[in-house]
Amino acid sequence: SLASDAQEVRLVRLAATVEGQAVTASARLPLGADGWSGLVSTPRLWARRDWEVTCEVPGADLAALARILPEFVAPRGRLEATVSYRDGALGGAIRLRDVTTRRVGTLAALQQINADVALAGRKADLSGTAHYGGQQLTLRGTVELPVSATPAAPPAGEESGGLLGGLTFDVALKGENLPLVRQTGVLVRGDVELKLSSPASGPPLLAGVVRLRDSLLFSDVRALLPRGVRTRAQTPPYFAVELAPYRTWQLDVAVQGARFLKLRTALFNGIVSARFKLGGTLGVPSLRGEATIDEGAVKLPFATFVVQEGRVSLTPEQSSEPQVWLVGTVRRLNYDLRMEASGSAAAPALVFTSSPPLDSGQVLLMVMAGEPPHSETVYSDRQRVAQLGAFFGQSLFASLAGDSAATERLSLSSGESISRQGRETYEIEYRLSERWALVGEYDEFDDFNAGLKWRVFSRGGQREEPKQP
Repeated sequence: SLASDAQEVRLVRLAATVEGQAVTASARLPLGADGWSGLVSTPRLWARRDWEVTCEVPGADLAALARILPEFVAPRGRLEATVSYRDGALGGAIRLRDVTTRRVGTLAALQQINADVALAGRKADLSGTAHYGGQQLTLRGTVELPVSATPAAPPAGEESGGLLGGLTFDVALKGENLPLVRQTGVLVRGDVELKLSSPASGPPLLAGVVRLRDSLLFSDVRALLPRGVRTRAQTPPYFAVELAPYRTWQLDVAVQGARFLKLRTALFNGIVSARFKLGGTLGVPSLRGEATIDEGAVKLPFATFVVQEGRVSLTPEQSSEPQVWLVGTVRRLNYDLRMEASGSAAAPALVFTSSPPLDSGQVLLMVMAGEPPHSETVYSDRQRVAQLGAFFGQSLFASLAGDSAATERLSLSSGESISRQGRETYEIEYRLSERWALVGEYDEFDDFNAGLKWRVFSRGGQREEPKQP
């Protein structure tokens, strides 16, 4: 019902439904000295006077309201709200319970969102939790409304974003062991600690750190790189937000992880660390830094190169394609072989060298076809098929066994030297712990040996005391 007199207009009670959900409201507006004439002549100034409004949503089912935002909100959850406006200040509270969003791109949906918003004056205090990929996210902070309901015009070249462009942010987001990337053959997890703040001038700033951890890669890295014509979202860091005003928001995020990634592919096994810096804006993000290979091995049919140095870098000069540098060595048939890979990650250039010297063609035949350079030993067709079978069998076993401890502890090497009878030498090792291992070998004197190996020095050069019997 609506009532009025010469001094004020009162909305005693308004009851309505939005998508079948009940909404109630009441309001009071003083007319002032100019009375009704001011309402007719200057309605905008009239709306800024000391009016009072209260709106209440006692309990809305978001299954009905989700039709308003079908791309973002899933039909699940409850909304309760009591919001008031008086003397230019907001008051009340908003509660969300058991809300779920939809997937956005490669990002998983947020589930079990429980959030509370307390309104006081121009400030909104936020607190909430949600589950992302089975892990909990927490959000805390404040958002301050602009002084005027109509933000001032932004400087030239900047976007206002409507009312959102005038908000002042001080919000922190935290989560542990979150699945940041989860697709076929790739799982990247990390701890997230981010803060969205509004500097004295310029767009909001998203800063913080993402600590990568417990990640796996089973696919060929080159299969993950975009092909053909590149868009902004298909160059590192492989995302871009085009929606205003978010695209102008600044980025200053450290992305790092010590020995966070295990690579298990048919060609390469290894452990990787990373240290990158995410900068620019959400619309034009940039990623700089490098990933280093702490340990690894390049597996070819007749040789396994142990990585001595390896990195994948992103620099300002070559920002559109990750650059690779890798050096691996192996001893094969009394030759010390060296492999270098350099160039773009999609198509690196390979160079093979050896000591005593061989040309690259002879080295390639040795490691790919088992062809000895000077007839030191001769393989029959059956032996070569057996070597290839062992190579593909190890790859198949590793893929079937996953990332089990057994596949990591067992290592087999062959062909480092030639025995007196012209046969390849073999060595097998099974690690019982970081220091103890069972070993067996067929050596260059045509003898079979077995034993127990103890590593005297640990990583870092510190000696461990022997175990007591």
